Formats: sequence, structure tokens, C-alpha cells
Amino acid sequence: MRSYRLTSEKLSIRAAADRLKVSRTTFYRNYRQYVDKNVSDSRLFGTNYNHGNHDVYKKEPVFNFEMHNALFMHREDFNPEEYYSDVESILIWDKDAKPECRQHFGRHMSLEDTYIYIISHLYKHFSICGTGLRSLADIYCYNKKFGSQMDREYVEKECQKLGIDDYEKDSRSLALKILNSPQKYDRYTDSLDDNEKELLRLYINSGIYGSMGQRIKNEIDKMADSKGDYSFGNKIKYCTGRMLPSVKWFRNNFEFLDKYPILIPFYAAYRLIFRPIVNSKKIRNELREVSKL
Repeated sequence: MRSYRLTSEKLSIRAAADRLKVSRTTFYRNYRQYVDKNVSDSRLFGTNYNHGNHDVYKKEPVFNFEMHNALFMHREDFNPEEYYSDVESILIWDKDAKPECRQHFGRHMSLEDTYIYIISHLYKHFSICGTGLRSLADIYCYNKKFGSQMDREYVEKECQKLGIDDYEKDSRSLALKILNSPQKYDRYTDSLDDNEKELLRLYINSGIYGSMGQRIKNEIDKMADSKGDYSFGNKIKYCTGRMLPSVKWFRNNFEFLDKYPILIPFYAAYRLIFRPIVNSKKIRNELREVSKL
């Protein structure tokens, strides 16, 4: 299967900034508590507040609402934060927004930029722990509805900047092949090349939001000298990284540690001592997945 590992040359845009704090800090100070209060007043309860790049609110029996403070979180291997740092430059005023009262109206992305964001978001999931068949359906539906209206040259150029052009092309080609003319599984798989078959296998086996097994594989692939090297040494390296994450991981996932990084060593020690006790079942499941490789 084609490797989608990003290189510093391919994603040189990320070198312009290590972290974008201004927009996230502005959101935290001006809106986060306001949103939390108003959502809580609507009888929704927070399940992921103040952790990561989004707050999750739920209301029984099925309602789930996510409020994002950033489009993406900082990662070493895939970091579109810089690309979207000036997101206003690609926003278009809604058609009913007159110049004299535009502050009261919304803005939106073009068809092309919306599609690029969709692909970026899907690749984020794909590169972490995989993503399921619903993602292929999203790509298929968007291209069937708007494909003829999009500027493909612009889409390709912007995807190249993000380092996801191969992923976009392969996933779009696969989606159109298997969903354009529904037929029996063995008939359309005969028309796929080896790369497409392996890509389809990943989509099929990744559930909805991916799987723990695929996440572990992806993480080891990133740290190993060669893709697919699941040797004992690389497994130990992975487990060590899970027990003692990087400083950036702590700052990305916990707002108070981003604000007070001096506390990171203390929280790391707390995590190392107490997490095996509190989350013993989850850790056993993860170690079981590592041992299967």
C-alpha cells in the first residue's frame, strides 16, 4: 500500500510556527465559559470540557454537541494549524450580507475550501487510528454533488501544501469505484489494484472513528525506521512513549498545563503512578493489542 507518511519537505508549511496560541487563548477567555454556561442551561452536560481541542456536551437520549476551540491540534507528523491560522482569508460573506451590516451575518468557505477541510479532517483520523467507511461515503457524496463545480487545480495545489494530495486522490478514486455503481463485493474488488484493496481493507476494519489496533500500528510506523517494523524494541519504545508523553502532548491536551507548564513534571508523575490503577482495564486492552503485532 502507498505510504502516506509526511515529510518535512512535503509539509514545510508547518515550520513557520510551533504553536498557535493567540486564537485558542482568545476563545478560552471570551467564549468558552460563556458557551459552557449557556449549554448547561439547556440541560446538556459536559463530558470532555477543558480537555483537548473540543468540548463535548450530551443530552439524553441521543443528542451530542461538540464545540471546537481549534480546527486541529498540534501534531508532529500532520499539523495544518499554520495553514488555517488565517482562516478568515478563505471565508466568503453569505450572499444576504450587505456591506453596511456584515457584522450581523455569517461567512462560509467555498466549495473547494470546504472539501479541502473535509479531506484534512478525514486524514487526521486516518493517520491517527484509522477511519471507517462513512468517510468514503462523505468523499463520494461531496464529489458527486459538487465535483463538476470545483476548481480541481486549486484543490490539488492546496492539498499538496498540506501534504495530503496522495490521500485525497486515492480515497476519491476508491470511493467513486466502489460506490458509483453498486455491485457484489467480489466484482468491484476485481477492478481494484493492490494499493486500493489495502486502502479499502483499512476503511472496512476501522469501525467508525478508527480502532486501537490501527492507532498503535500508526504510532509505531511513525517512530520506526521502516513501515511495518513491529519488533520488540519498537513495541517497548511505543509503550515508553505512552507512559511518558512529550511536553507538547501535555500542553495540547490540558489547558491548565499549557498555561502553567511548570506543573507538567508533577502531572506526569501523577499520571505514571495513578493511571495504571484507575484505567487498568483500558491499559490491559492496549497491551493486548501491542502483543498481537
